Amino acid sequence: MGKIVWLASYPKSGNTWLRLLLRALMDDLDAPTLLSAINDFSIASNREVFERVTGLVSSELHRDEADRLRPFVYRQLAQAESDLLWLKVHDRYESAAVAGVDFPAERTHAVVYLVRDPRDVCVSFAHHLGLSVQDTMERMLTEKLYLDSAAEPLSEQLPQWLGRWDRHVAGWLDQSAAPALLLRYEDLLADPVGSLGV
Repeated sequence: MGKIVWLASYPKSGNTWLRLLLRALMDDLDAPTLLSAINDFSIASNREVFERVTGLVSSELHRDEADRLRPFVYRQLAQAESDLLWLKVHDRYESAAVAGVDFPAERTHAVVYLVRDPRDVCVSFAHHLGLSVQDTMERMLTEKLYLDSAAEPLSEQLPQWLGRWDRHVAGWLDQSAAPALLLRYEDLLADPVGSLGV
């Protein structure tokens, strides 16, 4: 049975870029990696994977019902692997629906948390959401913030509980289930090779 390495970050912190860098390292590539090359790095909130593992139609579930099933999905995904499974995750470490966490400790190998200056996250997130920087900042300070596609029930991803930016970061770094490596986006930008220890 495999274990999971969580590639965790708040949205707009560089997670996709980090996954491209890791894919290039794992494949020992000299040329840039295409986004399509990281499909083997699953996304924890992937609706299709959730439905395949549970046999349920996720759009017929309340958000809390889906949240309560996600630890089961993660266990099943890890069980199907023989080695490490790398999963991108934007969800906060603590669960919004379950007492405790969504991420099974017995199936967690490590956490790589990518953090970016929240001012830059806010500007990028505002552009992504189509909101003002002020409105986005207020959302990033909201405890009940979900990255939610409520207007698109068949979105490729399930809703993801983000909560406040500072508590998102602290939750992943303060957990004791697995070792956590903190990567700073700014360090990675300045020295990608050195930041990844290669």
